[in-house]
Amino acid sequence: EAEKLLPLSLQQQNAAKATLKDHDEAKQALSTAEETLMQAQEELRQQHQSLTEQVETKLKEPLAPKGLPDFSYLSKAEAANAKVPEPSAYPEVKGVKEDMRSRSKAREETRDSRPDAASSVNS
Repeated sequence: EAEKLLPLSLQQQNAAKATLKDHDEAKQALSTAEETLMQAQEELRQQHQSLTEQVETKLKEPLAPKGLPDFSYLSKAEAANAKVPEPSAYPEVKGVKEDMRSRSKAREETRDSRPDAASSVNS
């Protein structure tokens, strides 16, 4: 079949060579662009990872509204100052049992047993 091909004119040969040269240059430009793209994607991935780590670090820090003290400091200070009182500081209440209902009934009975204040004023 190669025998059936017609030879190209000098002008056609030059155009074909120029087209092949342009094609090779385009392939090289494509490979350079793909390399640049891969480098940019890697840099973007690293930058994203760095920013993500910074955000996670900030989220782990305790947040307090501006102008207010750090509450963790206050709780530490309170814990250091807090003392458990000694048991002798409290009165001894062992065995003491009080029924508030019986006390209120006794009060009512004493009121009822007193002479009426209205009758004593009228006399």
